[in-house]
Amino acid sequence: MGNRSKKEKEKRRAAHRVPFEATTKIADLRIVSESQAKIENISLGGAFIRTDSDLKPGTILSLFIQSDQLGGAVIATAKVVWAQPGKGAGVQFLHLTDQARSTIDKLVSHRASLEGKFLID
Repeated sequence: MGNRSKKEKEKRRAAHRVPFEATTKIADLRIVSESQAKIENISLGGAFIRTDSDLKPGTILSLFIQSDQLGGAVIATAKVVWAQPGKGAGVQFLHLTDQARSTIDKLVSHRASLEGKFLID
């Protein structure tokens, strides 16, 4: 993963990802365990989760994503696509409610519209 350029990483994603920070609770659906983590970027297709948890590719997770930027919280079911132990994991959303999908879409659209714009004092 570390050798790919930013352009190559973006090409393999179908959905545009934007920087985003939120706390999230992760529940592994195979075993009853829950841990705290941070989401660092998000798209309608998935997210990068920074966590010390040892997530394995293929693991199905239930995510409770909480952020003021989302106007509260959204719940998603996701699959771990890739993981770097001790650093985090890339997840693909498998299920989003219509409300969660709409909320994330609005956030991504808003953030994408700001890319390349700079605030000048």
